Amino acid sequence: MKSENTVIKKTAKKKVPITLPEVMTKIYQPNRITQAQLPLTLLQSKIFAYVMLQLQDAIKASMNGNSYHQLELFAHPDLVKIPIALSEITNNPTQYREVKKAINDLAGVVVSVPYKDQKGNGMQRITGLIRADIPEKATYSSVINIEIEKRVAEVLINIDRNQDNIPINYTSYYFEIVANSKSQYTGRMYPLISSWMKKGAFSISMDDLKTYLCISDKYARFYDFKKKVLDLVQKDLYEKSNCWFNCNQRDFKTVEKGKVMLNFKVITPEFKKEQDKKDEQIIGLLKTHFAFKPNQISQIQEILKDEEVNRNNILQKISEVDDFIYKNNQNPDKTPIENKNNYMLSAILKQFV
Repeated sequence: MKSENTVIKKTAKKKVPITLPEVMTKIYQPNRITQAQLPLTLLQSKIFAYVMLQLQDAIKASMNGNSYHQLELFAHPDLVKIPIALSEITNNPTQYREVKKAINDLAGVVVSVPYKDQKGNGMQRITGLIRADIPEKATYSSVINIEIEKRVAEVLINIDRNQDNIPINYTSYYFEIVANSKSQYTGRMYPLISSWMKKGAFSISMDDLKTYLCISDKYARFYDFKKKVLDLVQKDLYEKSNCWFNCNQRDFKTVEKGKVMLNFKVITPEFKKEQDKKDEQIIGLLKTHFAFKPNQISQIQEILKDEEVNRNNILQKISEVDDFIYKNNQNPDKTPIENKNNYMLSAILKQFV
């Protein structure tokens, strides 16, 4: 299941590599699955992602408004059968005992999946997720057979459509990102973050996110939640995925009406590339037109480490201060500003630090 091949792309400013898997296999799933409370371990998250991967032909048919019941997966009248080779789950045959336990526990997971019935009423389907046939003794070529009740499979597959027959309320993400993850929470948080890529940001209370991750009884303090959950997921995704976040940003954590709120800005390689170009422009201006020294540049670079800082506002500030210095120095009644770089640095630090 783990892909070792990677593609390395570099950002413009510091040539920091963004390392993406060479093969990127897109998974589509209904938002009801993205938003479901699934108490999954690391191995279970990878197995679940593989199950969703095998359902893609059916999901794409649903997105296109076509039937999928004629597919081979649906040959059995009551069940969807998905064979999984042990080698797809782990590249270490000695982990079979762990894989077997993960599937055994996954079969016991009771899932609460929100959805709407045909009349638009909010409903919840509460059910066991899977059942499985597992060889007692396994080799690297062993196959595990996952079975899912057809009604459960339909909840996993069916994509909503709007009045114009266009698919809506679905999430897309990449299987390899989940397969390569090290944190048990990445398999749940990565699709959630992916679902907000178009809007670029979202806020959620820490309590609600803990409930979503099925750890509402853990990590009462933000410090602990960040250390044990957010930092580890960020490490899995940061510049290694098609989207990531930075929980070290200045306004990532806020408090509203007594609730700790987490403000996720969804960062993409494209966004990072554009931001790096702006950073390069800012540094270039200050070096060329204001003769900034290395110690002054380092102070500006500290500001630019914060991805929340609006680069256009910095460029506007540079333009305003430059105009002010020019007008001031043209006025014989004003004391000339001779140390332009110090003046500019002080103005930027005052507004952005």
